Amino acid sequence: MIKYVITFFFALGIIGLQPTTTHETRPQATYNFIIHSITADLPAGTAEFRATYGVGFVVENCVVDPISFQRATDNNQMIALYLDERFGDIWWADLPVKPFGL
Repeated sequence: MIKYVITFFFALGIIGLQPTTTHETRPQATYNFIIHSITADLPAGTAEFRATYGVGFVVENCVVDPISFQRATDNNQMIALYLDERFGDIWWADLPVKPFGL
């Protein structure tokens, strides 16, 4: 019985329990302005804005309740502060659509 257990653990060590040497990278955080619209289509120019500044857009339902209003406002203002610190005021001119709460 002991012979089988040792063989079993030895086989597991060779097959699947060896330490890996690959380094996992953390995924990049994505920042998205929240916009509310009747359609789910993104306005023109959002892809270029994302490529330039690293900030995208998410379209949500046109019906805005108080919780969604506050969440979108807080999110968009936080991203605006981030862009102001990183790029100054230049990004405002390239903004394809005014996000909710700004």
